[in-house]
Amino acid sequence: EFRKAKEMMKTDKRLSYYKPKTDVTPNIRKYRNWYWERLKEKTYQQIADEYSDSMLPRKGYETDYHEVIKGVKIYEKLLAL
Repeated sequence: EFRKAKEMMKTDKRLSYYKPKTDVTPNIRKYRNWYWERLKEKTYQQIADEYSDSMLPRKGYETDYHEVIKGVKIYEKLLAL
């Protein structure tokens, strides 16, 4: 019965409501912080440098300003929804 129910969950469109929703933006907190820092008129490079410094325990992890730009744009798009 379990296999039958599992197969129905995959194929029956009426049951799509019960499927678990995946998080499309797992880094939302990071993007929100970057967005607010940008509103304080900091440059993307300054934000990236500060974030990289705060992540110092993670060796080899470096954030560049391109990642910050992308994150801020994603967050702005989510705000427009």
